[in-house]
Amino acid sequence: MAYASDDVTSRTTSRWLKTGGHGDGEQDRHGPARPPRDVKKLFLVFGLGLLSWVATYVGMLELVESNMG
Repeated sequence: MAYASDDVTSRTTSRWLKTGGHGDGEQDRHGPARPPRDVKKLFLVFGLGLLSWVATYVGMLELVESNMG
């Protein structure tokens, strides 16, 4: 007795074999569609990274200065 899922599986397998295991072909050739980048998040990441770098640099300068004298 054949089940409905067997039919779906065989159709999916035959499509996979026809395309060489790469699905539809058109989608895989150009890759998945990428959403646009959020400029605000990008600005925040770079801004916070810069702030972190400056704070670390100033802290290390103060530490070295306090150890020298």
